[in-house]
Amino acid sequence: MDQKELIDKVAKEVMQRLTEKSLNKEATDQGNAQPKTTTTRMSQTELAGYIDHTLLKPEAVESQFEQLCTEAIKYKFKSVCVNSSWVPFVAKKLRGTGIEICSVIGFPLGGMDTRSKAFEARSAIASGATELDMVINVGALKSGNLKLVEEDIRAIKRACRSTTVLK
Repeated sequence: MDQKELIDKVAKEVMQRLTEKSLNKEATDQGNAQPKTTTTRMSQTELAGYIDHTLLKPEAVESQFEQLCTEAIKYKFKSVCVNSSWVPFVAKKLRGTGIEICSVIGFPLGGMDTRSKAFEARSAIASGATELDMVINVGALKSGNLKLVEEDIRAIKRACRSTTVLK
């Protein structure tokens, strides 16, 4: 199976599951015990509206980010997610398209100190990010230092604007 066939297969399965989940929720909301058996297919455009188009490779070059933005516009992805240093470039390319700009914070390890993460978050937001994907301090979590993990998350949340989505 080549890459295109695999993508088509996965997309079909995801759309089927989203449709079934939506129909099951609708049936439950209406008080029906049994889910509906009819299916309504989600269009590719609707599915794309749930996807963060992402490029986080440290060796990625400008032409790849140009392509990422072109694809995001073409397929109407929900957002483009990049390392914070690429946020200004992506924000400029996507201005006026309605596509969200997402930046990773503390990527890839999450082990940087909290002040550095907060600075990275503020910088990404100032450069155009409307959404942040934060990597928690995994080592602190595995050590059971939940206080540090919580303080880390709270500091990044304080760095966000009221409209910034933090994940």
